[in-house]
Amino acid sequence: AAEAEAEQVAARLADACAACHPATTYTTKRYDAVRWGEVIDQMIDKGAEVSDADYQAFVAYLSVRYGPDAKP
Repeated sequence: AAEAEAEQVAARLADACAACHPATTYTTKRYDAVRWGEVIDQMIDKGAEVSDADYQAFVAYLSVRYGPDAKP
């Protein structure tokens, strides 16, 4: 169940980001939750449409999957 939810979050994240750049823009980064939140805030300021629920889900997903301790 958790894996299916993570896949759904990943799909929504890709949709939100793909409007402006390829997924490798974020998949090659390794940030903690605070930095991922800052990145998402910057993208929202530039016009990305991210709901409050997705914001939290994106930060959680990115900080685990692409956090400082994540494997490449």
